Amino acid sequence: MKKNLCTIIVLALLIITSCKKTDTSTTGAGGSWTVNSTTYQAVTCTGSVPSLYLSAANVGAQGSLTASDIIVQFYNQFPPAAGTYNVVTNDSALTAPNQVQIVTTINGVNGTTYASNGSGSNQTVVVTVSGGKISVVGSGINVDNSASTATVSLNLHQLQ
Repeated sequence: MKKNLCTIIVLALLIITSCKKTDTSTTGAGGSWTVNSTTYQAVTCTGSVPSLYLSAANVGAQGSLTASDIIVQFYNQFPPAAGTYNVVTNDSALTAPNQVQIVTTINGVNGTTYASNGSGSNQTVVVTVSGGKISVVGSGINVDNSASTATVSLNLHQLQ
């Protein structure tokens, strides 16, 4: 009986000590974005080749009830070429390789979604590429929905 108890205790200790601790050192490693005066840290920031976008979220699970996220949609290539891209109003307006659309959702799937409206001057983002991963930087980008308007700034760095 003592031998079985000792074996169980040793196995329990091995299991407990072998569990991987969640790495919180990557908080904000994907950069950040600001909607009006609220800043969100990008815990995840991934690119999608088939969908042609860079997506960042402030928690690990996009689409959750508490997540806020931002998507930068590119025209016909991912990763895109480095350069300055014009921010346009919606997916149907993406007609050239130097265009992007930006969509951000605040406070999860039941929250508020804003999309770039292409209005205003200097509605651009700068894309850089390093090691096959991209960064997107822009500020003063006008977004809206049917009820309100907002201004977005972003400084995102692809992690995966």
